[in-house]
Amino acid sequence: MTLPEARRVTLEIAPARVYSDVSELAVAVDGVSVAAVPIRQGEAVAVPLELPAGRSVISLSLAAGNFRPSDTGEADTRLLSFAVRQLNLITEE
Repeated sequence: MTLPEARRVTLEIAPARVYSDVSELAVAVDGVSVAAVPIRQGEAVAVPLELPAGRSVISLSLAAGNFRPSDTGEADTRLLSFAVRQLNLITEE
């Protein structure tokens, strides 16, 4: 999405899986850290953001580390940090 002007938005994230029970999700906009929020598996969190006009890259990272779903009995052997069930970017009028 390209924004014609700077805008306040809310990023809603519902994690399906995280490395530990409570983890801290770091949010960056265009490489600049803008928020760090606690997340729990299965609980949605809302992160207010100010996006500049034009295109922006929103990056998400987890401080807790990584896991392999196969370590908990699943077939997936990928090294993951977190999995997202739902992600919404809501613009405010």
